[in-house]
Amino acid sequence: MTNIIHETLDNGLNIYLCPDDKKHTVVVDFIVKYGGAISDFKSNGVEYHLNDGMAHLIEHTMYEKNAVGNNREIYGNRYMKTNAVTRRFTTEYYVITTSDVNYALENLIKSLACFSATKEDMAKIKEPIYREISMHNDNVGRRIGDTIYENLFNNYSYRNGLGQEEDVKNFDYETIKLCFETFYQPQNEILFMYGNFNQEEVLQKIKDIYEQLDIKKIPFEIISKKERKQVKNLTSDIVMPISKEQVTLAYKIDLRKYTKEEYSHVLSYYINLFRLMNFSWLSPLNKELLEDKIIDGDLGCYNSYYQGFAILEICAYVNNGSEFIKRVQDLFKKGFNFDEDCFNLVLKQSKTNIICMDRTSFGYSRVFVNNIDGYDLPELIEIKELDNLNYADYKKFIASLDFKNYTVIKVKDKDTK
Repeated sequence: MTNIIHETLDNGLNIYLCPDDKKHTVVVDFIVKYGGAISDFKSNGVEYHLNDGMAHLIEHTMYEKNAVGNNREIYGNRYMKTNAVTRRFTTEYYVITTSDVNYALENLIKSLACFSATKEDMAKIKEPIYREISMHNDNVGRRIGDTIYENLFNNYSYRNGLGQEEDVKNFDYETIKLCFETFYQPQNEILFMYGNFNQEEVLQKIKDIYEQLDIKKIPFEIISKKERKQVKNLTSDIVMPISKEQVTLAYKIDLRKYTKEEYSHVLSYYINLFRLMNFSWLSPLNKELLEDKIIDGDLGCYNSYYQGFAILEICAYVNNGSEFIKRVQDLFKKGFNFDEDCFNLVLKQSKTNIICMDRTSFGYSRVFVNNIDGYDLPELIEIKELDNLNYADYKKFIASLDFKNYTVIKVKDKDTK
């Protein structure tokens, strides 16, 4: 995405434009740097500490009951696709259209410029969220995800973006409005557009729209917290109706000495290579566990990044949970699988993924938004950066990591003895 044009308005709004006259569609993507994991902050010098769920509640409110109307109706009536998503550190609102770009742009900006929902509106908006929370709590994968955050982190309260029903019920109107006014201001927002549009006309249109708006500028800051590298809880058991016992080992890997640029552009690739070599369905460990009938089905392995820590999850449906845990731990003690041919093959696949990435307007916007939410970086990795990765540095980096801090999560049916 080398043709991206960046401009910051006087009000602090960051605009990223990617005009492409070869496309038929345009994506208008509005990103607020306020997501489910942001709960401790100062607004106008006053400290606030909230439970999970506020950013998601505001997302529903601004999508369904804003100053312009209901976004689904506003854009659906013109056959435009639209949606909103709450992530860990951002909330996203987007519109995809093949025509009337100015209409899509103006209504999206104005719909998010002020808080117009009433107290009566909030009661109605909360109802479907309660059902969403219930579905989340019935999903075994999401329950495991919540427990991973609960067990790994000592000073971060975030578990999931939805929160619990009681918490959402207790969010009062004044606090909801305060959170909106604190975070929904241009200095904390990004406008991204990709597709078939005229750059100069769109930029002028954005400036004209904001000249019509009266938006308060409120000083705020996110309260930073110190986190120790040790985990909070070594083990947890989840009891819920399932057909097969599951076990997850989640490792908390301290990467705070590295910058987010180093992690997103280089180190994340090394960790991804590491998990594929050692814990994917292609790994020797997977073959061994299947042959010995310790697991039922292939290993699952995922890596993510949160507050300066890499999280490595290794999971499986198990026939023998204690032996599964032992075999995984043995690999960490005895030494990992290093294979230079595999390294080069996976690296080539990573380059291919960049070349063959989804070239639609919406596909490009997914890459941009995910990079903002994951690392607060608009700059995307390019193939030339991957050319600098090498096997010797990879082995050295993996050898430097501390894998001593982890938690074990077991999911069992209530009838399991």
